[in-house]
This record gives sequence, C-alpha cells and structure tokens, in this order.
Amino acid sequence: MAAATRPSVLADARASAAADPAGQGIAATLLSDPGLHAVAVHRFARHLWSTWWGKPAVQAIATASAKATGITIHPGAVIGHRLFIDPGSDVVGQVERLPREE
Repeated sequence: MAAATRPSVLADARASAAADPAGQGIAATLLSDPGLHAVAVHRFARHLWSTWWGKPAVQAIATASAKATGITIHPGAVIGHRLFIDPGSDVVGQVERLPREE
C-alpha cells in the first residue's frame, strides 16, 4: 500500500469504528469491515489510476475488490477522508465525490 494511503485508511478505520453501532473497535473494523476494505483498495487503485500504465491493472484490482466485498467503487471516483460505508452492496461511480462537500 502506498505510504500516503496509510493515514487515510487509519482515519477511515477510526471513523468506521465510531459510526458503526455494531462495531467492536478499530482492530475488528480493520479485520472484518467490507466497506473499509473496499475504500482501502480504492485508495491504492486511485493512486495507480493517475498513471498511464496503471489503468488496466486498476480495472482488475477494482473488479477483484468488488467481488470480495460486494462494493463497487470506480477507480476514478474521488473519496474524501473518514468515509464510512455500512456493510452492504453499493456502487460509487467515477463522477462521484464522497463525502460531498457542499
């Protein structure tokens, strides 16, 4: 995982643990939360998305992540910090900006 991605994943884990009423703490969240896993893989894929050679690889990574977690996040989507996706099947498209800053 890219070094710049690690702080975001830890912030996401803290936010997920705080927002999930059934959460068992940060350690359990890091190990078992499919929403956190999908966002963590997305952050890595997003880093590769900006490189020319990474796009074919990123599409394969996004597909594998979607099959593993049930959550599809397009590698071109811009996701802010501390995002919590409640366990379930969700799709985030390329033009989405989450969380929305209005």
